[in-house]
Amino acid sequence: MGLMDYDGSIESANQVVEISLFDPTWLIENKKLAMAWPLLKHEKTKWKSREEQYNSMTSCRNKEFSFQPFPVDLHMKSEIIFKISKR
Repeated sequence: MGLMDYDGSIESANQVVEISLFDPTWLIENKKLAMAWPLLKHEKTKWKSREEQYNSMTSCRNKEFSFQPFPVDLHMKSEIIFKISKR
């Protein structure tokens, strides 16, 4: 699953992005703050409410695996390959 913290178009996105495994720790520790804003336009196409989105996001991380985040220049690569380690 790919999650992005971005509500723009591909054309307006930065060409360098960071690839990482999703870590819901911040969401879990800061639920009130995470629930404070309305669903963004693209989020409304997936979830009916912020609560539904929150529940989905906080349940979608398998902590048995780790991965060192790294930047990728999307204009330089058409395929991104990375290795995930089992803890």
